Amino acid sequence: MTMQSVLLKVVADYREEGALIPDCIKSRMEQLFKIQGEGSDHVISICMCHLNLLMEIDPDWVKEILIPMLDWQHPASEPAWNGLLCVEFPNPKLTQAIKPYFLNLFPTIEGFTWDQYHYEKAAEWLGYMNIFNRDQPDGLTNNEMRNMLRSMSDITRNGFINWLGCVGRKNDNGWTDLVVPLINDVWPKDKRLKTSASVMEWIRILGGSGDSFPVVFEAVKELLIQVEMGAFPLYPFKKGDHSIVVSFPEQMLDLIDRITLNYPQPSYFSEVRKILDTVADTNPELKSHPKYRRLI
Repeated sequence: MTMQSVLLKVVADYREEGALIPDCIKSRMEQLFKIQGEGSDHVISICMCHLNLLMEIDPDWVKEILIPMLDWQHPASEPAWNGLLCVEFPNPKLTQAIKPYFLNLFPTIEGFTWDQYHYEKAAEWLGYMNIFNRDQPDGLTNNEMRNMLRSMSDITRNGFINWLGCVGRKNDNGWTDLVVPLINDVWPKDKRLKTSASVMEWIRILGGSGDSFPVVFEAVKELLIQVEMGAFPLYPFKKGDHSIVVSFPEQMLDLIDRITLNYPQPSYFSEVRKILDTVADTNPELKSHPKYRRLI
């Protein structure tokens, strides 16, 4: 029987009985934690994968023995965090208990040689703590979240932008009630964070914002810059007659103007011109607008 199978049986048995984990089992597990090498790492990682359940059964033991492993100075911090990130999301009691370690999650966690997936999942946890639990003991304040965003690598931060798009699409009033407040009140406006890659991600979520496009664009527009595009970035807007371009031509013109250089690549301009034609057909008055005249 594997270690994971044993742990799951212990969790199931004692959770059902409403009893604490027996001292003999905890003592044995603590001995395994002290084994040198990958053996202890494996045991620690498995325990952390089930930290939500262990917290329910024996919170005092979890707080005394397991949670301290999440301290970045602890020698077991890497397997501990690796295991914890297998959890869908820590429950409120657990999140509150480990919140001090979350505050240093970035950039420390990106020092581990892990798949990018782990870093982006960690970022999503932080986003959840801010968006949904901001005013709760297990939440993150706007200032705490802003510091974390600044501390992330560009690739992780851009992955977080993509996650914001999911939040907007999958929640009732997600764009106006959840995503836009984070962009307006939390997202750092530092110049160094405005890159061609971030512009591409903002365009992607704008393309999926539907009828909320104007309010999302109003929040995002100050985060956009003119950049050299190696690939056409506006493909989310190349749709049918009911596209965002047709519904909101003035905002679409503003978007194109904000990201387009004075002398764009020919391949980019040829695609942009198609969208500008739709803008002009929808609202002919925009043909005289300085932004339109610059772009054509």
